[in-house]
Amino acid sequence: MFPTLIMLAVPRWVSLIYLVSPCNVPDGTVAARAPGDIIIGGLFPVHKTVENLANRTQPGPLHCSGFDPSMFLHVQAMIYTIEQINNSTFLPGIKLGYEIYDSCSNVITAIQATQRFLSKFNSSDSRIEVHCDYTNYNPTVKAVVGGLYSEISIVVARLLNLYLIPQVSYGSTAETLSDKAKFASFLRTVPNDNHQTIAITKLLQHLNWKRVAVIASDDAYGRAGLNSFISHAARHNICVEFHELIPIFKDEYQNAKINVAAEMIIKSTVRVILAFVRSSEIIKLFTILIQQNISKIWIASDVWSHSMQVASINDIEKVGTILGFTFKGGKIPNFRDYLKELQSFPSDDNKITQEYINFINRRDEKKPTWNNSNSQGNKSQEYHQIFEILNEPTVYDVYLAVKAIAFAVQKMFNFTQEIYNKNFNFPPWQLLSELKKVKFKTDDEQFEFDSSGDFSNGYNILKWKMENDSIQFVNVGTYNAMKEMINFSRNLAEVASSVGLS
Repeated sequence: MFPTLIMLAVPRWVSLIYLVSPCNVPDGTVAARAPGDIIIGGLFPVHKTVENLANRTQPGPLHCSGFDPSMFLHVQAMIYTIEQINNSTFLPGIKLGYEIYDSCSNVITAIQATQRFLSKFNSSDSRIEVHCDYTNYNPTVKAVVGGLYSEISIVVARLLNLYLIPQVSYGSTAETLSDKAKFASFLRTVPNDNHQTIAITKLLQHLNWKRVAVIASDDAYGRAGLNSFISHAARHNICVEFHELIPIFKDEYQNAKINVAAEMIIKSTVRVILAFVRSSEIIKLFTILIQQNISKIWIASDVWSHSMQVASINDIEKVGTILGFTFKGGKIPNFRDYLKELQSFPSDDNKITQEYINFINRRDEKKPTWNNSNSQGNKSQEYHQIFEILNEPTVYDVYLAVKAIAFAVQKMFNFTQEIYNKNFNFPPWQLLSELKKVKFKTDDEQFEFDSSGDFSNGYNILKWKMENDSIQFVNVGTYNAMKEMINFSRNLAEVASSVGLS
């Protein structure tokens, strides 16, 4: 068991990663907390799986594995944005705090974290009270940022909906989450999947592809994406040759289903494969197909279209042409400079940073490891290299989520008045009311939630291109969700040529 107090040291401030309630957090679980007048919760899949779920016989501690470095950056984006707000005059007299938990990419772990969000405000024993009327119930956390996967956000949203605690996701795109009768307190900084499946259908029409196959995760995201696409495809005379669902649990059954999907792809004459799957699943599928020298045209959904993990597979170029849809991102002001100032030399009890460094070392065994023979210059260069290659669009969507919550807090306390109410013991539905009406400018674009709580700013269309032995994500077009219109860049001729259309 690791020590209960872990410190991530940064030159300008110190972030404490430690226990949020009086119980031992398992080794694989990360919890980050900083005090404040108003606490924002965070839910991130810092690890990819929970170990031995199928063999559980008692509801004991859960242990997570499979560190995801891109999620490390997502967590840092939330912390950085909150710190920047606190260090400005945006919320005078108010300090934002945070409680951030690792969902470990699993619903059970996410529920465990959500229970902590629901504990009563100023309660010393982190208790959750049962009431007949929750109008005046004041939980510790007033809003939640997350989660990433729709499967998790749907369950978390049902729990938070009872209290009308605002939840702002940076990546959950399942169409059902737009139903405000079921998910009244759920909002997101990304479009819902109906926009994406319409966009994919438009792309197929533009490129005159009439026969496709679909591989989807067997979860809320994958099933919804599959059904939505089939519906749109039928209306435009696009034939879905076959489809296959891949379980999300990493076990022998998942491996068997991936083998079935690979076999179907190998035997089929269909050229175009649409994949609504997580990165871990497409990696397994691609590994098999590369070994069999199978080359197809792939259309990647937003979950893996910008994945460096997938792009780093050996001989990835052999799977064929990959086009993908990704959220329109942006740059978080000064975030890269902030990342470069993170402490490069963690102490033994700095679990999350140590895992991060271990990941870097595993990327290339030929490179020096972290030992006394390394110079500080080499250590620093190696430590920061990951920041140069990871540029996930959803990192920016985390930034937007925190900013939206901050604007709602600003509106709620009405700082235009000379004297304002500083009572932070308020029920979260009051913040939700203001959050739905938030409007602000970012990167010269207007941000606001629509009536379904979505931010429908559209997509970028990417083509994966091998240059200098690594994959580059080349922007070849955009999709305007409001106008339902694809605009191709001058690279369209290159796209057509690469797939044999010219």
